[in-house]
Amino acid sequence: MIITNAKIFNGKKFIKANTVEIENGIIKKIYYSKKFKKGININNSILCPGFIDIHTHSSTIDILDIKNKKDLIRFKNDFLKNGTTCFVLTTFYKKNNKKLKNIINNLSKMKSGAQYLGIYFEGPFINKEKKGAIPDEFVNNQIDIMNIIKEYKNIKIMTLAPEISNAKDIIKKMKLYNIIPSFGHSDADYFIANKSVKYGIKNVTHLFNAMHKWYEGSPPVYQAFLKNKKLFVEIIADGIHIPVKILKLIFKKFGKERIILISDKVNNRNLLLKNNKINSKFYLIDMVRNMKKLCHISIESVLQLATYNPSKLLNLYKTGMIKKGFYANCLVLNNKLYIEKTIFNGKIYL
Repeated sequence: MIITNAKIFNGKKFIKANTVEIENGIIKKIYYSKKFKKGININNSILCPGFIDIHTHSSTIDILDIKNKKDLIRFKNDFLKNGTTCFVLTTFYKKNNKKLKNIINNLSKMKSGAQYLGIYFEGPFINKEKKGAIPDEFVNNQIDIMNIIKEYKNIKIMTLAPEISNAKDIIKKMKLYNIIPSFGHSDADYFIANKSVKYGIKNVTHLFNAMHKWYEGSPPVYQAFLKNKKLFVEIIADGIHIPVKILKLIFKKFGKERIILISDKVNNRNLLLKNNKINSKFYLIDMVRNMKKLCHISIESVLQLATYNPSKLLNLYKTGMIKKGFYANCLVLNNKLYIEKTIFNGKIYL
């Protein structure tokens, strides 16, 4: 497959090349061409890496509501339809949750639909006072993390409140098993947060949600995250979870290198009834458009927040960039950032 007459965003910047050659699901060649006779002419639309959603509970169906294989196929395919080519399944931990184990086992085996990358557990090591919409049954600070690691083999990220008594040891074990420790659902102040960063926190779960606000504390807690230049912060850019002026502040302070856009999409009816702030309708593509519109940032900047940055946090193999040898998971977008085509494993899906 050849895609030509493209404005190519490679994950970090727009490049001069305008043509991508794909073979066996891999990007074989990237070059500039003056002629567009061969291949698919996308008429100067944007070609960018497929979006990576590291924090999502749902597509059009919630992970907690999946009942059969048909639901699971729909769950994965709906991500592709909306530009998310890879996702980390975000959910909650409870011991011996047979239904969740079965869903995850089937997700791992299923080849159709968007690529499942692993599990993101929000908890159970969180502060009950900052649990947000997480039900009480999924909060447990006494459980041995090794039991969780033995139960689930592909945990990518875990949210932790560093003020709990055994936080330092939990973070140490997470790092030992290549699990990304993420600050969140926490009542920690700047000083505790700063210690947690030194212990090994690498990410912040939905910044300014279920934690101290931007104006709380002296100094405010977010300044502990600013100090470590390798730490990422997740942002829900729906204009509801974070006021627009604070979204702008976050972009100014952290810059395009350290922000990861997430959907945090939830479609579970019970959770929606408990919390009217939950995002039930926006996919990552919607957050990308919102972030650009609300913060008046460049297309180049906003696309990096949904492509290269999540790939870098997760240390993904040959994913998150349009580069020779990388997987051909790409989006064709118009200048208003609406999807024209989704390319997955080198084939046009949409």
